[in-house]
Amino acid sequence: MKLPEEITRADPEPAPIPAYGGPTTTPPDWLQYIAEPRYAWPILLIFGVALYLVNLGGYPLYTKGEPREAVTVFDIVHGGGVILPQRAGVEIPSKPLLMHWMAAMVSLVAGGVNEFTVRLPSAGLAIAGVILCYFYVRRLFDNVTALIAALILATTFQYLQAGTGARVDMTLTFFMEVAFFEFILMAEGLTRRRMLLYVTIALAILTKGPIGLILPGLVALIWIAAEKRWTLLRRMSLVRGAIVVLVLAGGWYLAALIEGGPDFFRKQVLAENLLRFTGGGDFHEGHI
Repeated sequence: MKLPEEITRADPEPAPIPAYGGPTTTPPDWLQYIAEPRYAWPILLIFGVALYLVNLGGYPLYTKGEPREAVTVFDIVHGGGVILPQRAGVEIPSKPLLMHWMAAMVSLVAGGVNEFTVRLPSAGLAIAGVILCYFYVRRLFDNVTALIAALILATTFQYLQAGTGARVDMTLTFFMEVAFFEFILMAEGLTRRRMLLYVTIALAILTKGPIGLILPGLVALIWIAAEKRWTLLRRMSLVRGAIVVLVLAGGWYLAALIEGGPDFFRKQVLAENLLRFTGGGDFHEGHI
């Protein structure tokens, strides 16, 4: 797995973080040893494969969500279009299509759509998210903290569930994870990158819609206000970032609107983002 050079380079080891109200505790030697990058990320990779890939296609699609997304993937693979394929030929998909495009590419390579191919994007991104968690956290703290944080993330119940399901949630989680880490590195002066934050926000939007912008945007704004770090806004290249998001995410929305017309706008923009909070004819009671 090729990781960003700035994340993976061998930085000097940060000083241990003292526990508040008590003396600094030194982790045992064996834990410090396996927490070094040369051992930690292969351990996390093997752990992730065991958690997310073993028997990934060994059980049927379940709940209404998995087959719903699988049908969209099936339509893409079988000539239903890539901009706005109709689910089963009759229904506009509920979410943007980034996860479905990835699953369709896997399915084309594998020779067919099945449980494994439609779940593989979630499993692969779950493993990548765990490994990236380690490399980002070691930039902020130390190797041991990073390894423990990654293991906690990997074994969190809902992360496990999303990482083994044919749903869009793990794809959204992965890109928002990168966006959150990039923001805090930027805030703490630990990176010169600016555009990766906005690229991942755009990809989050292409996964599950405006929530990919609204959630990280609100969190960042609240953090800046709470920390009184308003000068950070001048360093975030907001105008260039907005252009990146508009081109990458807005481009698909424009193409889908041209293809789907008012039905697309009503389904993906109104029903999925507004009517589930305010009610309306397109609102599904299951979302209450």
